[in-house]
Amino acid sequence: MVSFSVLYAIPLTEIRLKATFEATKPNICLSDLIEMPQITPRAAEKFRQYCRIEFKGARMTLSAKDIELHSWAAGVIPDKISGGPVVISKATSLQLPKAESAAPQRRVRRGTAVQLVIRSEHMQIAREAAILADAFPGETVDVRPHGTRKTLKAKLLTQSTAELMP
Repeated sequence: MVSFSVLYAIPLTEIRLKATFEATKPNICLSDLIEMPQITPRAAEKFRQYCRIEFKGARMTLSAKDIELHSWAAGVIPDKISGGPVVISKATSLQLPKAESAAPQRRVRRGTAVQLVIRSEHMQIAREAAILADAFPGETVDVRPHGTRKTLKAKLLTQSTAELMP
């Protein structure tokens, strides 16, 4: 009698922790705190969907053990965790992508989601909105913030950012 043993190649789930992270919202996703170079797409999706890490105050530190417990709660059991602890601080300003002047500008299609930015001299607020007409960066376009029926005028800064017009 011949016996065969089948070995299944199960990819290892290795998590590398970021050193720092600037939070802009009260609930932080697990994918924001880790680097995912070689994990399965299913595990990466679970990390992106797990946004239950509460951020209160101006600064917080999470150890590798804390991240391991959160990844278990997300449904992923990591084989190895490197780096840490992760220092989370409150973002002092919104980091907007810089406009690329050398690259040709592409048209932004109607229905595309963008970050709608409202600025004053002391603060910046960003909210997701949808473009209501095709436009190029630099043009003024109608946008609709998600969750509302209001139509607002905004200047399209980049492919993914628009600034509310006064």
